Amino acid sequence: TAEEPALIKDFLQTVSHTEQENTILHNESVYTEVHRDVREAYQRATGINLNTLDTRTLKARFQKFFSYNGTTFSTSMHKEQDSIVFFPECGQSIPGQIQEIFEKDGIIFFVLQKYLPAPSVPNPFKRWPDFRASIWSGKLEKDIILLRLDSQPKIMHAFRRPWAKTGAFVLKPADRVSVQF
Repeated sequence: TAEEPALIKDFLQTVSHTEQENTILHNESVYTEVHRDVREAYQRATGINLNTLDTRTLKARFQKFFSYNGTTFSTSMHKEQDSIVFFPECGQSIPGQIQEIFEKDGIIFFVLQKYLPAPSVPNPFKRWPDFRASIWSGKLEKDIILLRLDSQPKIMHAFRRPWAKTGAFVLKPADRVSVQF
């Protein structure tokens, strides 16, 4: 409507500089066609086959980051440190990396790739399970996982550090920046 530019201007005048940057970045998100792998993962997550619907339904609003209750998650291309997370899978907390973030029909989705195990690298942290650090490969699985944020997952940012000269990483959940959706 004609009122929208004035409302946006009023809003931007009342928010801080950081909030303006975030608003501008969110406005940079674009509706684009959903890649085939993401469509297949979307079907597994929702039961809706996007391939059988008209072409407008194949589009989603992709964005560089998503903030919730003061915690920001981003794609690996936007800000790598905010893309490394632990997420629930089969009753375990699994490390992965956010590759895409998109909104479809009012629901936010994270497109994730899991870190591969590093079976050839000994894990000295097994002796301290409460510390919850473990050794993982520096490589990600090729398959993607689609995480629906309306399904109440607990997602935690992770600390990641190189482990010696093995190509592996120490990954540890950062509980202080976990979010229950």
